[in-house]
Amino acid sequence: MIEAVVFDMDGLLVDSEPLWQRARIEALGTDRLRWTDADQERIMGSSTQAWSEFLAERLEHVYSPAEIIERVVAQMERYYRDDLPCCPAQKRLSRRWRDVTR
Repeated sequence: MIEAVVFDMDGLLVDSEPLWQRARIEALGTDRLRWTDADQERIMGSSTQAWSEFLAERLEHVYSPAEIIERVVAQMERYYRDDLPCCPAQKRLSRRWRDVTR
């Protein structure tokens, strides 16, 4: 009997990458951050510390890496509370095993 399953959440159960991009822009202000596709490609898959340092530099250190993390993660929490962007695999699992989404 299977008692537990662990998944890599990025892109398997939750399509989070578009939200991370939006959260960075909204949390840091579009007047300060002109986010490009090249910026997104540069940090995609990098650690939180790495992308926060990159953003601090891009913003000319208006915010510290710790402040950037706090602001962006708070924005992500709001997104997840409002509407968790589930991938098709998660939706199929939740229909079969109701406890998966609790």
